[in-house]
Amino acid sequence: MQMTLSDLNKVISLAKEASDIILDFYRTQNFIQNMKADKTPVTSADLSSHKFLVEHLAQLTPNIPVLSEESAHISLQERCQWERYWLIDPLDGTKEFINRTGDFSVMIALVEHNRPCLGVIYSPIKKLCFYAVKDAGAWMQEAEHPAVLLPKNEKHLIGNKIKILISPHFDVNYLQGKLSTEYEYEYEKIGSASLKSCFIAAGKADAYLRIGPTGEWDTAAAECILKEVQGDICNLSLQPLTYNQRDVLINPDFIAMGPKNFPWCHILGKLYKG
Repeated sequence: MQMTLSDLNKVISLAKEASDIILDFYRTQNFIQNMKADKTPVTSADLSSHKFLVEHLAQLTPNIPVLSEESAHISLQERCQWERYWLIDPLDGTKEFINRTGDFSVMIALVEHNRPCLGVIYSPIKKLCFYAVKDAGAWMQEAEHPAVLLPKNEKHLIGNKIKILISPHFDVNYLQGKLSTEYEYEYEKIGSASLKSCFIAAGKADAYLRIGPTGEWDTAAAECILKEVQGDICNLSLQPLTYNQRDVLINPDFIAMGPKNFPWCHILGKLYKG
């Protein structure tokens, strides 16, 4: 499928409209919160965004199925028939939404032949939109300003300082004694897996380390964006993540990296599984 600029703009508009739905719940604080089987929270904002995106993506591309975090029960037997599909997280950063930190977003990816080829990530509180199309570049748009084409990441490691983004609930002490001691690390805690990856694509940090479960919907759009600036998302063996190839849709621990030319296998130290 060849995505046109018009198609991309329609997907961006859907992400923003879904964000408006989420903001209605966020501003009024009038939402229902439950726990899913995996002990992660889900709210009526998640479900309303999910319903909107599934319906409108089906209208935009009737022949392309939609896989959402909130419909992850679809079996591999059915999914393996898909040459392409939409992979969405209708509200990435549900905990941050509940805690009112503002670090949440809507994520939409198009996956073809098991690789993300389009990614849109929109943060309604920050009014930041990141998007990319495979082999066509990645862009960042802030509020109503014109979109800016993100440059290729050609940063080289100077000295030994590396900035790493981590989740707000992650115990940074876990990394002590695991990462290589030859480097000096600066850590910053930010909610939303997608936002951390976007900030790396924008050159605001070198890597995002994720130790703990995430879903394929958490990484697909971000992977497309990062690859367009010569970054990547890999497991801790520095091998590509997989999409729609396993019964479960849970990612392994991973690293999202900006500059791929850093010696990541050495930097990861004991975390490296190569």
